[in-house]
Amino acid sequence: MLTQLFPKVHAQYTGSPVAPLLESFGDWLATEGYVKSTIRVFLFHSRRALEQAGSCSSTQRFVASDVDAFFEPWTDDRTSRSVKRVFQRFLRAHDQLTVEPDSMNFSPVLREYATYLRETRGLAKKTIENHLLSINAFLSFASPQDNALDTLTPHAIEAFLISLSKHAKRQSIDLTVSHLRDGFIKALRGC
Repeated sequence: MLTQLFPKVHAQYTGSPVAPLLESFGDWLATEGYVKSTIRVFLFHSRRALEQAGSCSSTQRFVASDVDAFFEPWTDDRTSRSVKRVFQRFLRAHDQLTVEPDSMNFSPVLREYATYLRETRGLAKKTIENHLLSINAFLSFASPQDNALDTLTPHAIEAFLISLSKHAKRQSIDLTVSHLRDGFIKALRGC
């Protein structure tokens, strides 16, 4: 896949010490419905961060704080922050991410939301995980400084969806909108 995505500079990717992990990440992005141009951008940013961190195998387990550290030099870049979140989703999907206990302001709300999805709506564990991934992506985008939920605005939702539309397909966007609208926002309001 790396050779097809980067025909002119594929040697930089296939010869990288993190090539197997990039290949696996690229395949996962394609199966998740990301378009080729977005996959290229994501692999570029991932290679840069992972190579700086050292050699990584495609089956290696990562600690979430280490992944944060890999991308630390580019925290001011919105694209790099997005790549980091998607890379963490990839690692989570392959059971390669160890998450430390969370001290985020949003943790109690997210736990309550997960309970609401399980007990009130009767959703399966995997469906709840998908909802939480969508909500975490939104909260990370809309409130990267971990501000209070009451600071979130409709404009933040709109900006998040515009950002999402640049790399996701319509079906993914529709699903994210339904997670935000039908679930999370209603749960916040107590409806």
